[in-house]
Amino acid sequence: MSSIGEIISMFVAGAFYHRFGLQKSLFFFFCIASAGSAAFLFYTGENALYLAALIMIIKAGTSANVIVCYVANAHTFPTLFATTSMGVGNFFARLATIGAPVVAEIEG
Repeated sequence: MSSIGEIISMFVAGAFYHRFGLQKSLFFFFCIASAGSAAFLFYTGENALYLAALIMIIKAGTSANVIVCYVANAHTFPTLFATTSMGVGNFFARLATIGAPVVAEIEG
């Protein structure tokens, strides 16, 4: 189910970005992922189909945001700096990911 959400977001994200621009696209897909996350957080039932649909919505929103970032990077920066800017962002994202287990173990 998660892959279905990602495939849908691949087709929708690029078209949405070209139609509405960077800021509206990121906001829209962030809202989709946030709404799905909030519904997932407060859901207390045991319906597996509903949980799978929520995961698909969350995955579609986050995947669309990543796709919009990649497409917008190519349009925002000159060709010479596009790869460097994405590489620097990726470096700091991976540093944050390395630190995530340490933060998760903090009590209180």
